[in-house]
Amino acid sequence: MKLKLNIWLTLCLFVFSTIFILVVFNITYSSLEEELVLRAKDKLNAVNILKRRLIELHLRDKKQEADHILSNADLHGVNEADLVENLQSISEIKRIEVLHEFDPNQVRFVASLDSDSTYYNFLFTSEKRQVRLVFGLQDIQDILLERTGLGVTGESYVVNERHRLMSASLFHPQEYPTNISSPSHGVLSAIGGKEDVTIYTDYRDVGVMGAFRPVDFYGIKMALLTEIDLDELMRPIYSIREKMVIVVGILMAVSLAISVFLGKILSNPIVQLRRVADQLSLGTLPSDIRPSGPVLEMQQITQSMDKLIHSLKQIASFASDIGEGKMESTYVMLSRHDELGKAILQMRDQLVTLNNEKNALELNSKRVLIEAQEKDRERISRDLHDGLGALLTTLKLRMEKSGLLVENADMRDLIERTISETRSLARNLMPAVLRDFGLSEALEQLISDIEDSTQIKVLFFNELENSNYRLEKDKQVYIYRVVQEAINNAIKHAQCDEIQLSITVFDDHLALYIKDNGIGFEVGQKDGFTGLGLRNIEERIRLMGGVFYIESGKAGTGIEIEIPIS
Repeated sequence: MKLKLNIWLTLCLFVFSTIFILVVFNITYSSLEEELVLRAKDKLNAVNILKRRLIELHLRDKKQEADHILSNADLHGVNEADLVENLQSISEIKRIEVLHEFDPNQVRFVASLDSDSTYYNFLFTSEKRQVRLVFGLQDIQDILLERTGLGVTGESYVVNERHRLMSASLFHPQEYPTNISSPSHGVLSAIGGKEDVTIYTDYRDVGVMGAFRPVDFYGIKMALLTEIDLDELMRPIYSIREKMVIVVGILMAVSLAISVFLGKILSNPIVQLRRVADQLSLGTLPSDIRPSGPVLEMQQITQSMDKLIHSLKQIASFASDIGEGKMESTYVMLSRHDELGKAILQMRDQLVTLNNEKNALELNSKRVLIEAQEKDRERISRDLHDGLGALLTTLKLRMEKSGLLVENADMRDLIERTISETRSLARNLMPAVLRDFGLSEALEQLISDIEDSTQIKVLFFNELENSNYRLEKDKQVYIYRVVQEAINNAIKHAQCDEIQLSITVFDDHLALYIKDNGIGFEVGQKDGFTGLGLRNIEERIRLMGGVFYIESGKAGTGIEIEIPIS
């Protein structure tokens, strides 16, 4: 049967605790019962011994008192009448018989117990006479009926050899004693000369615990029994048992509650670990789990699982960074046996290599493309300048010689604007001054053309021409295009009237700074720089291995570029 863990734990704990409680209950109850029975036996035995001693003392006193009177009578020659009178002073004497058939050879003293009546006889034989004294058992009965802490059903009584009671019954006070027969185990054992304390059935057929022993006094043989009903004897232990049953019931209820509580506490960590394992099997990384429960091993397992989750989160975060292209992200190996970490790092290294190769290919492709564009621009610029520009100049000269332009001023202006636009277009495509004289002269010409064609003042600080550093031709073209693009963007969008341009040479890099005092714009930092012009600038700077910073606000837009010097 499959049950939940907390139910199994609850059942096991409850069963074990119930067994323990029942064992303790049985041991305790048995000990109490044994102690009570032992004490009852000791008390019954003590009372029985006391009663026998009192009976024997009573019989001895009667014998000694009568013997003294008879001895005095023999010594002083007391007549029969006076002797009888003196003997009648003894208590409980019922009858006095002076026997005239004197036999001096008889036993000096004999005692006997009447079998059919509650009397006992003393037969005295002296040198001169023989006397029989008959005593009643009232004094002995008073001794037997004296309460000695045996409870309601406790009684002591004597039985003769014919198994007849010789003292009044506590339970049948109106019944003549000798009419009551008592062939019980105690009577039979005591008549047989044994003494003991045990459990048996009395003359009422009621279970009792009784102490019995024989009484033997100069021929008087009887059984002395001291008994108490088992029901009364065991009533305290039964009461204790009932209370203990209630206590056991309460303890079992408490045990069940504790078992449920402990079962839940002990099973919660395992249930939590099962949920975590289920989530891990589905590829979900749960939140950190707290160590719980009082069991040290479960806390250690929970902590180990928590470390595993934390490690998987680190690996997942590292893999996520790699997926997002953050190849500079680091991962610390958990141990030298961290196979998963090794695999992730190897994958990262391979991706880095592939990404570097890809970037190198992209940069090379872009470099080749841009160089091809620049060659095309240079060719087109040369064609415009040497071909179309030359043709337009020749056309203008011939028309001037023919006098056509003298009479038509509009035509002359149109041809001049066409020639100027062609030259401007050729310079924009590839300034000849850049090819012939270098970056500084090309930038000076670009600034001059801008100031001539617009109302914008350009402040140019050029440290390059005063330095010993010489730029490669392709870098000069790239820088020229970057400055050209930045200034054109400012002219088109910034609504400025002043532009600052500076080129500063450092030991390891070249710095360009372009700043306008226009209205600025919102720079999109999340997906790169906004605008096609800015993307072109960024692309050319990447091809040179440089970095690109831009700030824009109400005070204008500033572009800072750093290009490494190799």
